[in-house]
This record gives sequence, structure tokens and C-alpha cells, in this order.
Amino acid sequence: MSNNWSDVVLQRDLRDYIRTLRRRWLTVAMMVVLFLALAGGLDATRPRVYAATARLLVERPPGSAQLDTVPANRQDADRNLQNEIAFLQSGAVKTAVRQRLGFSPDVTVSGSTAADVISVTARSRKPATAALIANVYADSFSEQRRQTKLQDYLKSAGALQSQIDATNKAASDITAKQADLNGQIAAVKANPALDPATRASQVAAIENLLKDYNATNQSKLAGLRSELQLLQGTQQQFVAQAQLVQTSGARIISEATPSTAPVSPKPVRDLALAGFLGLAVGVVLAFVRDHLDDSLLSRDDLERASGLRILGMVPRLDGVAQRHPVTMLDPQAPASEAFHSLRTALQFISVDRQLERVLITSSLTGDGKTTTVANLAVSLARTGRRVICVGCDLRRPALHDQFGVRDDIGFTSVLLGDVSLQDALQPVPDVRNLWVLASGPKPPNPSELLATNAAGRLLRELSAEADLVLIDSPPLLPVADAQVLTAYVDAVVLVASVGTTNRHAIAHAAETLAEIGAPTIGTILNRVDDFSSYGYGYGYGDSKRKDGRWGRSRRRPSRRRRRAGRAGETGTIDAIPAERELPGDESAGGREPAAAPAREPVGERG
Repeated sequence: MSNNWSDVVLQRDLRDYIRTLRRRWLTVAMMVVLFLALAGGLDATRPRVYAATARLLVERPPGSAQLDTVPANRQDADRNLQNEIAFLQSGAVKTAVRQRLGFSPDVTVSGSTAADVISVTARSRKPATAALIANVYADSFSEQRRQTKLQDYLKSAGALQSQIDATNKAASDITAKQADLNGQIAAVKANPALDPATRASQVAAIENLLKDYNATNQSKLAGLRSELQLLQGTQQQFVAQAQLVQTSGARIISEATPSTAPVSPKPVRDLALAGFLGLAVGVVLAFVRDHLDDSLLSRDDLERASGLRILGMVPRLDGVAQRHPVTMLDPQAPASEAFHSLRTALQFISVDRQLERVLITSSLTGDGKTTTVANLAVSLARTGRRVICVGCDLRRPALHDQFGVRDDIGFTSVLLGDVSLQDALQPVPDVRNLWVLASGPKPPNPSELLATNAAGRLLRELSAEADLVLIDSPPLLPVADAQVLTAYVDAVVLVASVGTTNRHAIAHAAETLAEIGAPTIGTILNRVDDFSSYGYGYGYGDSKRKDGRWGRSRRRPSRRRRRAGRAGETGTIDAIPAERELPGDESAGGREPAAAPAREPVGERG
């Protein structure tokens, strides 16, 4: 199995998303506050704008309303309304408005073909000005439309009159010719100087001309008279329509009135929108940051990255609990219970395999491995087990600070033969069955010193002096010390820290342990901020403090537990409350240690 983080497929469920939001809640909150502040600031600086709307009814020609059920006529109605809107926005109307107001305002025009209504909306910083602009625009449109229509009708009427005059003239020319021929006939007949034969001959000739003329122009004259009647009828219709234009067309059905509420800005709407946008941006940014953050953030992250089971989780410690074991300071604190649970997990593992020497390491520095060693040692010692803590971090020793013991003698002192093992082992004050072998003076070559046969013999000798040896080693990746030590132990535990340990680092560390064949039994997740999201509780006072970290329980312990705590501080193991009966737990049920080797206390050896 490959432990490379690049090969791990992250399967996220609803709990992962909830945990991400809980971890990054500050990012989300900051985005919401930022967007709200920006929206509030912009609304505070933007001028108040008021709107007013005037509505005009555009009347259609008579009879057109009944034809709207025909699709083609509905399209014509839509087109006519769009033409009216285009005319309202034309230069003629704008010029008329500018002449009346002294400036050219901007308006918004919209139309509804269902009611043939045009809405003219004006905006201004003053409500009265907005209403004035809208009303002037509507009135100017109505007046310009009326004048334009009237001019169109008058122009058409003038052209029609010209046609009537031309038709009248043509008809008059025909009748005048007929009258002239008839007059010639009458003059010949009335001329006494002509003899009857000549008179009759001339009359007959003129009558023939008249007859031929009438035959040629009589039908033309009838057509001219018919056309004249049609033109005169059309002229009467134009006159009627011109009169109708004066009283119809586009009329204002709703005048604009000053508004009391501004249309911009709208603080409630803007703040609601800003809050929503801030929340959305914050959530996206939270997930982006979470995706880019390569540190371990949850139990699932550690399982996926390492491919190892998790033996336990430890809450974040603060204050003095970071410098000294919380299991000594407050054995009943929630953090102490976490180490008790870890102790129980090791006891279960010891059923299937012998655990005499356990190496506790981490991928990099700062993951809390030394704190874990110290607290786990105290927890195990309080059950009656004989425990020795060994400081094998020869580069940055810190185990002695946890217990307040000397560091001038220790592991390196014994290896170099400066002191005996019995002299180097230091008992921990107030905790029975617990000894510390500090790291001792810093050597120039830690890796080479740990790789010697003497180091292995010393660790095996320590196993003969105690039930369990806990080894605090350097981190695994920066130096080879921890890899060397894995050859001397029965189990290796990898410590990782929430928000500190790199996923690639823990994956690399787990893979390194697998490659060298180290007996890795699991991992510990340190500095967990919120156990409640994982369903963990301790049953007595397992609540966070106001600062968000785990500390002393607020619930007052029972009298029995108070006595047990006092007894534990004085080193009386018999007063420690009985733990659950587990394999290898020598205090279970108050029984004598089962199969415990008969050893002398290390500190009493001569």
C-alpha cells in the first residue's frame, strides 16, 4: 500500500464540509462583515435618488382593437407601440423637453401592448424634480405627437385638394368645349345673312363635330365626375380625422407624483445582498483555503495520509499543561482522560503482541511527541505498571523539563560509562513506579551513538528493569536517529498535530517506517480543538473552557475522586480509582498484578 499523499483519493462527506466550515468560520465571518461594511459604506456615501413615473395611453385607430385576436394584427399593435416609443425618444421630443426645462434629462421608457400604455420614468436627487421631468416628457410627447399627426393630415389634405382641382379643371374643359360648339350652332342659326341651304349645311357640320366630341369625351367626363366625387369624400374624411387628432392620440392617464422613498440606495436590499455574497465568497474562500492548506485538519485526514489506525486523540493543551504532564496536574481533567484512553488502546494491543519498548516519534518537530510521552507514562504508572521514560532526542532534549529532573546525566552518560544506569535513572516526584532516563550531555554524533550495540543493550537492560519503556525520539524525517531506534523497539507510535503536521510529511513518515520494517502500531492525533465533532465525551465535565481549550472540569469531583487525587499526588497507588478490567492492567478490579515479574524497585537497588 502506498502512503504517498498524492495517491490518496479524498472522499468528502457532509461531516467533512461541516468540519471545514467550523475550522474556517472566521474566514466566512470576516467576508460577511467585509461585504456588509462595504455595502453600508457605499450606501452611506451614495446620494439618494428618487424616481417618478408618468403613464400615457396610446389610442389606436377605431376598429383596430377588435382585430387583436388575429396574430398578424397583434404583431402590428406591437410594432405600432414600438414606433410610439421610438418617437418618444426622438430628437423632436427631446428638443421640446429641453426648451421647457432648460436641460436634457435622461428617462426610462417602457411599454405594454396589452394595454397600449407607455411608462416614462425619470430619476433625480429631488423627488419634485423627478416628477416634473416625467410629466414634462409625457406632455411634450403627447403634444409633439398631436402636432406631427396634424401636420401629416394637413399635408395629405393639400395633396388631395390639388387632385380635386385638377379633376375639376379637366371636367370644366370638356363642358366648356361642348358649350362652345353649342354656341356656334346657335350663332349659325341666328345669322340672317345666310341662305337656308348654307345655314343648314353649317349647322349640320357643327352638329357632327359636337356629336363626335361628345362621343369621344362623354365617358371621360363621367369618369372625371366620379373621381371628383370620390376625392371630395376622401377630403371630408381627412377633415374629420384632422378634427379627431385634436382630441385623441396619446394622453396622460397617470401623472408622476413626488416619491417619499428613494429608489437608490436601498440599504435593506443592499445589506441583504452583501451579506449573501459575503457568505458565498466566505464559504468558497474557506474551502479554497482548506484545500490549499496541507496541514492535517481532522482525524480523517490523518487516516488517509498515513494509512494507519488512530490509537487516540488528545485535545489542545495550554499554559502549564504544555510544560508539565496534565495527568500529574489534574488526573481527572478531560485532557487526562484522553491519555487514559490512549493507555487503554496500548493495553489492548499488548494482548496480541509483547510491548516492552515503545518508541514515540513524529514526522517533524513541534508535533507534541515529548508531551505525549510524559503524559502517557504518568497514566501508565498510575495503574501500577513500572514505567521508564527514556530521552533519546539527543539533539533537542525536552523530556527532563516535563518532569523537572536533571539533564546533566542520562542516556549518553550511561553509554559513555560516566555513570551507572542506577545513578542515571531519576524517580519522578509524586508519581510512584515512574522513572526518567534523561538524554544527558549532547553528543557530537547522535546518529552514530544510537546505532552502536551499546545503545541497543542499554534499552534491553531498561526493559528488564520495568514493565514498559517509553522512548522519546527525534522526529523521523529531519534526521536518521528515529529510524535507528526502531530496530530496538517492539512498537512505534507516530504523533501528528492538527494544524501543524504536514500531510505530505506524515505520509512520507509512514511510508519510511513501512520501508524499514518498523513495527508501527498506529498514530496519535494531537491538539484536537473540538472533540464534540467526533462524538467523544468523557462523562464528567468534558466541556471546553471559554478560551476554546481543554482544561480543568468545572464539575466538582466526588469525595472518592478527591481522595484518590490527593493519594495520587502523594504517590499512594492504592488510592487511585480502579480502571476498567483490561488485559495487562495490574490494578484492574483491585487484583494483584497477573504474571507481573518480581522485580526490585529500580531506585532501591544497590
